Amino acid sequence: MQALRRVLIAMLALALAAPLAVAKDEDRREKPKPQTRRIESTGKWAFKRLQKAQEALGEGNTAAALSALNEMKGRLDKLSDHEQAMMWQTYAYAYSTQEKYAQATQAFEKALSLNVLPPQAVTNARYNLAQLYLVQENYPKAIENFEIWFKSAENPSADAYYMMAAAYAQAERPKNALPHAKSAVAKSSNPKESWLQLLLSLHFQLKQYGDAVGVLQKLVVRYPKKTYWMQMAAAYTELDDKKKALAVMELAEEQGLLTSENEARNLIQLYLYNDIPYRAAQQIEKAMADGRLARNSKNQELLANTLLHARERDRAIEPLEAAASMSDDGNLYVRLGQVHVAEERWGPARSALSKALQKGGVRDPGNVYLMIGIANASESRWGEAEKAFRSAQKYGKSEKSATQWLGHIEDELTLDAYEEQLEQAAEESATEVDGAAGEAEASS
Repeated sequence: MQALRRVLIAMLALALAAPLAVAKDEDRREKPKPQTRRIESTGKWAFKRLQKAQEALGEGNTAAALSALNEMKGRLDKLSDHEQAMMWQTYAYAYSTQEKYAQATQAFEKALSLNVLPPQAVTNARYNLAQLYLVQENYPKAIENFEIWFKSAENPSADAYYMMAAAYAQAERPKNALPHAKSAVAKSSNPKESWLQLLLSLHFQLKQYGDAVGVLQKLVVRYPKKTYWMQMAAAYTELDDKKKALAVMELAEEQGLLTSENEARNLIQLYLYNDIPYRAAQQIEKAMADGRLARNSKNQELLANTLLHARERDRAIEPLEAAASMSDDGNLYVRLGQVHVAEERWGPARSALSKALQKGGVRDPGNVYLMIGIANASESRWGEAEKAFRSAQKYGKSEKSATQWLGHIEDELTLDAYEEQLEQAAEESATEVDGAAGEAEASS
């Protein structure tokens, strides 16, 4: 609101200054004469003081102007309605130069209430009065006066449409504000940033995201700020066009605009949403390298998971080990063990899974013991495997599988024993044959 108020005050100052310009002696030929002119309803005495007040205002001497006007007010009962109206109108200009907006508003209201000002003066006063109410945040009165003014104004300016839109917007009436905001932009070959911002805000409020994108395209060309790139990506996201949202964020990244952790994460999430995990992993590594993402457990895990999604299992090991070592529990070591098991790296799998149990807090310890047993059994480490499966049997979820594996070990051990017996028998038979052959040779 403060930014809007500053814009409105600047516009108000320009609008109120225009009818008060009084030429100095040295350039009187080149500038128009004061608006005040002696007409039938303005007496000589009142005319001189009005002229003095306006000339003083034109020279920036507000004190002198108020002195002349106070002199008139001291003889208020002697003034005609027209003289009073002119006096109050000039008071309004004087108070406005001092930023005494409430007093300026009252003065304009008194001038208009006499109903004697010329049509053009009435139109100007109404316009200025509407602006004064707007600056004072009295939006209903601002709208009321703007509505009256628009009915009589010929070819309203872009500024007027903007202020009307601002009044409706601040009154939380975006639907009424929108056509005026559009007119303000349309009537200007080079619309001000604040006008485009207001129009953009209204489109967002009304959930008109396609129209918001159109405004943002103008903003990023004229005023290439990070905020507008972020808002454009957000608008495309609301339109469920994640590809264009990603394209916008990539352009912002190329320009070095994505400087915060959240902005870096948004780009990473868009890569993942668009099923481009390898680019997501590259972005994570880049953001870690330049300090936008900390090398903490959470981000190392994100990098590892992204690489796994990209089927880069070998590259995922290092960040997953780093994440597991920094984690408060052993669950990431379990994840690391699962990756090693999938690649049939039994030794590293046992090491990771053992660390998981040592660190504690794992969600499914029975499954951890089960995988340790499998890793041992796969290398025929039957004793260690049996021990792990016995531990796994203590947990309901893994009891059945552990029992099956123990049966498998028993079968393997039985088979091994049988094979050993066969080998022993074969060796004994061979010995007997060799002995018989020796005896036969000796007897011959």
